[in-house]
Amino acid sequence: MPPERMEELIRSAGRTPRQRTTLYGEPTEERMRTSFGAEPLAEPLNPPVKDAGLVAPPRLVRPGLVGAPGQADSIPAAGTRRLVARLAPT
Repeated sequence: MPPERMEELIRSAGRTPRQRTTLYGEPTEERMRTSFGAEPLAEPLNPPVKDAGLVAPPRLVRPGLVGAPGQADSIPAAGTRRLVARLAPT
């Protein structure tokens, strides 16, 4: 959504639009002028892995979850037995 449309939407909600820098400071006049009238963004091109000539990884791993509590990789054998016992129907 272009900045002009964002400001229009903000104003229609009865609010006052305000630009900020990445660190929540006041942008310079030059930066504010530059943000308006920009060319529309191009649609992203995300072809399937095979079409892009890429090789899929053998196993997808979510960073930060390997060895995290609750993950099967991180439960020692004794913990696995307790977990299975808790999940077994009574």
